[in-house]
Formats: sequence, structure tokens, C-alpha cells
Amino acid sequence: MHCFCLFLLVVFFLSGCNTNIDEKSAAGKSNIVITKSSKVDTSGLYAKSDSVIISSIHFDTIRYTKDEFNLIVDNFPSLHSHIPVHPDIAYAQSGYFKDIVNSDGDAMHLTFGSEQGQDRFYILYAYFLKNRNPEKELEAVRENLISIYQNVNDIFGYLNSGGTYFGHQSNRLIGCAEYDVYQYKQSLKYATPQSDIHKLKMLYFSTLRELIYQQSKNNPEFEESRRRQIFLCLKKLEMIISNEFYLKKAQQFQYWYY
Repeated sequence: MHCFCLFLLVVFFLSGCNTNIDEKSAAGKSNIVITKSSKVDTSGLYAKSDSVIISSIHFDTIRYTKDEFNLIVDNFPSLHSHIPVHPDIAYAQSGYFKDIVNSDGDAMHLTFGSEQGQDRFYILYAYFLKNRNPEKELEAVRENLISIYQNVNDIFGYLNSGGTYFGHQSNRLIGCAEYDVYQYKQSLKYATPQSDIHKLKMLYFSTLRELIYQQSKNNPEFEESRRRQIFLCLKKLEMIISNEFYLKKAQQFQYWYY
């Protein structure tokens, strides 16, 4: 796992680019070709109206024109793979940016290479995958996973006095949660009795509390207000983590990213 994280850090570092879809003159760009990279028919994913608005209480609204959205569909197939992979892997597979020539003959640079661009990639990933997980019974699972991941992210944000990493992670965890909704849905096909998690849950929270204690003890600037916020997050986590699946996902998310 740590090797994979190192790989992602290396490829992310090498991919510094802009965050928007930028239109350029086609002059002098004869080496650029139209790159409709997916051979799979993606027309079913195209925008049906003049614009696409992706909104949620969990992130700022994203807007695309019809043409922008359809170009993304065509040129970033890892956003909507037939067999979904984790969004970290999907992002690494995406190539981060594409130089294309649109139907008007204009050269365009499509990129998710910056920090904000990566945020948008994860949100778009969640948007496409959520459309494949529309069942009402999954709504509670989705919201619980987002809340678990957000509270874990907030705990470590408070411990580290904030920072851009935790802000960007608030957007990207949407994609992680949607992938785990997909995994949950797949697991229902092979449902097995849930284990009693009381002891494992106690162990997880005692370990987490000890980590919080050690980090805050060694930080003379750790304010009481932040301590109260952390324990509020812990209380929320204890309420939400009610089964083996949620406990496993909380542990994976924490150990993977923090």
C-alpha cells in the first residue's frame, strides 16, 4: 500500500498543469490529433442539455457546457470505466491531461493536472458512478460513508492545524465514498452474516484516541477549542460506525490517507 502511495505521489508531482479546459489557436498545432481515446460507445453518457450542473451539499457546484462535458466523456474513459476501480487508480490511469483538436478545428488542452483539477476529477468520478448506483437503499450507505470519511479527515485536519491537503481531501473523499458504495452493492450478492464488532470497534477508537492524545500532548499550541471539535468528530464516528463494513472502511480510509 505504501509503495502504491509513493507511486501516486511521484506521478502526481510530474503532472503539474492548469485546472480548466483552455481553448487555443490551431495554428502551428499540426502535430495534435483528435484523441477520442475510448473505443467504447460513450454516447449514452453525453450531456442531454446545453449545460451540465453537478451539485451537492458536500462540494461547490461544478458547471460544464455541453461540448466541454462531452469532450471529457470521450477523452477520460477512466472516469466511467465499465468495471470501476478506486478513484486514486482511475486518476493515475487518466493521463491527467489531453491535447485535442475539437470539431471546429481548434486546439484544446483538457486537464485535471492541478490540485483543483484533481478535486474535479474525483467529483466527476463520483457523478458517473452514482448514476450506476441509483437505488434508494444505497442513499443512507453513501451519506454514512461520506460522513465517516469527512469526520476522519476533520480529526486529522484539527490535529495538524489545517492545511490545503485536508481541504482538497474533502472534495476527493466523495469519489472514495462512491467507490465504496459500489463495493457495498457488489458485496450484497455474496452476503454473509455480519460479525459482532464491539471489541474491534473499541480497539479502533482506543487506538485513535491514543493517537490524538499523543499528537495533541506534544503540541503546545493545541487549543482546547480544537480538542472539543476532535471529540465531537469522534462522537459522530462512534454513532455512524454500526457494522463491520463501516468499521473496515473507516480503518482503510484512515490508514491509507493519514
